[in-house]
Amino acid sequence: MELTFLVDASVLKRLVRPTGRDVIESLAVAGQLARATISDLDVGHSARDAQAWDDLVGALDAMDPVETSVAHVRTCAPGATAARAGQSTRTQGS
Repeated sequence: MELTFLVDASVLKRLVRPTGRDVIESLAVAGQLARATISDLDVGHSARDAQAWDDLVGALDAMDPVETSVAHVRTCAPGATAARAGQSTRTQGS
């Protein structure tokens, strides 16, 4: 089966919950799931204790990593699309 999903930090942080973990693990075991490596930093930072760290790192290892480059970060940064189009992401009074 081919890779179908790329998960980000918001999904990975839910791995500590059994229901979220079951869904993610089944996709990872099927080889349909990968993670953006930039998300590893956010996930590690969110661990509340050593056990949560161990659980999260173990779950990350079950997914293929997809390297993130500077170009990805610039392209995906909030407002990047608007900036390329010459638009502002700020509202009046901000």
